[in-house]
Amino acid sequence: MELEKALYKADYLLKQKRYAEAHKEVNTYLASDPESIPALIILIQIYLGLDKNEKADEVADQLIKLDPSDANILYLKGLTQTQTGKRKSALKFLDSALAFDPMMAEAHGLKAAIYFLDAEFEKALEAADNGLRIDPQNEICLNHRSMALLRLDRKEDHVQADQQALKSNPMNPLTHASVGFGALQKGEYDKAKDHFREALRIDPTNEYARQGMLESIRATNLYYRLFLKYAFWMQGLTPQVRWAVIILGYVMIRGLDSVSNALGTFAPIAQAVVIVYTTFAISTWIIGPVSNIFLRFHAFGKYVLTEEEIDVANRCAALLLMAVLGAVLFYSFDVDPDVQWKNLGFYVLCSGIALTVVVSSIATRTLEKSKRRLKTLGTIFGIGCGVLILMAFVLPNLAWDIFNLLLYSFIGYQFYANSQE
Repeated sequence: MELEKALYKADYLLKQKRYAEAHKEVNTYLASDPESIPALIILIQIYLGLDKNEKADEVADQLIKLDPSDANILYLKGLTQTQTGKRKSALKFLDSALAFDPMMAEAHGLKAAIYFLDAEFEKALEAADNGLRIDPQNEICLNHRSMALLRLDRKEDHVQADQQALKSNPMNPLTHASVGFGALQKGEYDKAKDHFREALRIDPTNEYARQGMLESIRATNLYYRLFLKYAFWMQGLTPQVRWAVIILGYVMIRGLDSVSNALGTFAPIAQAVVIVYTTFAISTWIIGPVSNIFLRFHAFGKYVLTEEEIDVANRCAALLLMAVLGAVLFYSFDVDPDVQWKNLGFYVLCSGIALTVVVSSIATRTLEKSKRRLKTLGTIFGIGCGVLILMAFVLPNLAWDIFNLLLYSFIGYQFYANSQE
């Protein structure tokens, strides 16, 4: 009886989002019955709530061994695979779940979410419609149907889908957040703020709404609005096309830079294009965390930032200050005897900007394994920058070789970081 009470209490605490307490109760039950399917299902949900997605995935494997034909277990495995970034594998498990239970609207909804993340909007719309035929009030299907319609530029259908989603459940924070992102994409910033604010009023812990609120506050800046339009455009492309755009842009700028001197009167224009593109490219890598520096002083924004975001903003501020000091040093020395000081300023300037990009790229990854990989590479790169600055004092001729090595390492790091989620 006591054990049954522990399981009931764990489920109650889970619904209250008191994950640590729920974890303690479910462990009490599992200590006496380690193969209890209901307890393991609760444990998966607890791990997902605690952002321990890899542990949740391991428990899902354990459940599948106990009952490989249970549609709910296969759905949970699809969910944990999605959360760990293995979306193709997740789709296979969801299809298996639907083979056993074709009426599982949640599985169709999760398929719609996966297809949406992969920019396969027609498939996302089809999956959402399949789920809504089973359950017309399913919120995941309603929200992803609305978002897919927006990306497919079916604006009238999108407006109707938003109204339907809000009518279905006006107290659902995910629905308000989804409508808010739709308004954000259409440039309706005040409307977006209203919906994000309502979502956070209903559920102050809703991460999707919190991120949306941050974006809408940042969008008060004209330059950030241009960046948002670019970001939404890139998100509307398939991953393969995104890579093609990135690589093509890099190749074109490198080519334009190499021939700019041979363009005669058009050389200044070519150089200006290279500078503008490079500045824009770098700013897209750091604009999120760097904008948080200013949000720290915003009347409302400072309350929306997490401790981690504040920490990253502080690091970026320090690194950008380092870059500014390097720029001052670089432009303060312009005579041959002091060329090593001029070079030192250049190295400090480049290191400050590059490390800001590295810190920003780590902060914007959503998967823990991606963050771990990038932190390791970022630490190595940071040590390399330190060695470069030291060599500028000790062996200035060798420093230039180290700089070139770090430059190519930085380019490689960015391509690798863009492949991580």
